[in-house]
Amino acid sequence: MGTKMTRRKFISVVMAAVGLLTLKGAFSFTSGSSQGEKIVTDIFPSAQPITIGSAVLGRREMVWLVRDDKGYYALDRRCPHLGCLVKWEEGHFICPCHHSKYQVDGSIFSGPTGKALAAVKLELDEKGNMIADTSQIVSRQWRLKV
Repeated sequence: MGTKMTRRKFISVVMAAVGLLTLKGAFSFTSGSSQGEKIVTDIFPSAQPITIGSAVLGRREMVWLVRDDKGYYALDRRCPHLGCLVKWEEGHFICPCHHSKYQVDGSIFSGPTGKALAAVKLELDEKGNMIADTSQIVSRQWRLKV
């Protein structure tokens, strides 16, 4: 005869399976497609006005679109220190969790963080919208010229 599975053992097996599926989903979302597909993380409508030296959130509120005299660039909104969503305040970004501040280009201004905000790939779609892809990190000097 086979061994009988106790309720405790059954719940342990189910919880382990749920945990593994959760981890798999988290890693698939952040690492992108193995076939080189573009991951659309955020969208900036072509009609959305943005002045030089300012930042606006995309429709999904996961990426900041910034414009300077060289063009447009996108910064991941997640703070690299604790993963909180940084805000735009008076010409710089600030993390509400630990008050690290970042320059307009994403570089560190002050606070406990040890990393700059990630600059991510930004490109135009066929309708003229700007599309940000957080699975593709680019240099903070990279700009989209429109």
